[in-house]
Amino acid sequence: MYIITHRLKTSTDFMDRYLPDGPAGGFFLAEKLGMPEGSRLCLELTLGWLDETYYPYGTVERAGIIWDNCGREEKGCIVRLDADEAPVTRLLLEKVRLSAERLRQRGDDRLALNLRVHCFDEKRGAREGQVLDLSPSGAYVRTPRPLPTGADVHLRFEDRRHRVMRHVRGRVVRLDFSRGVAGMGVAFEFAGRAERRAIARLCRHLHGKVPPPLPAAAR
Repeated sequence: MYIITHRLKTSTDFMDRYLPDGPAGGFFLAEKLGMPEGSRLCLELTLGWLDETYYPYGTVERAGIIWDNCGREEKGCIVRLDADEAPVTRLLLEKVRLSAERLRQRGDDRLALNLRVHCFDEKRGAREGQVLDLSPSGAYVRTPRPLPTGADVHLRFEDRRHRVMRHVRGRVVRLDFSRGVAGMGVAFEFAGRAERRAIARLCRHLHGKVPPPLPAAAR
């Protein structure tokens, strides 16, 4: 039996790769071990944004397939979880739903500001922008050249006057053209609790120090 480690960084990653068909569903794995169809495996499934790991069992249903994930093609296999793993699947889906709901309802801790940011895509292409609101879980970035939804992005916040220099990785979860200038909503992806705490400290540091953005009519 194979033991395969599969790390999902965000709830968006989970839903991108989760397959609802069957009694317990399944996942697309972008792995390179060349496991033949019918192989049994234990999936070490880590939900990175929750710091939790689960170990469901499953079978390789299809191998050597090409998966189109937001325009990025990946080669891998489809793993169908065992029917008796259905309670685990229901638990995972509920956790993903609740975490996504918390992200949508984060307005209470959203900090309005105007902070310079550099945005780097996967090819290290850079573009400048302004962070118009920030929370411990994400940011809204105004930029004339937003990245597409689903794109990975590396943000570097800069504000020398307020002694801010912070890096964070994330994923574009929405595009917004309603504020007069194009922008993108970014959900942060943390490698661990230390990074999560660092962004929370940044929000506390900036509270009341950085002026909010001007109204659209005044810009």
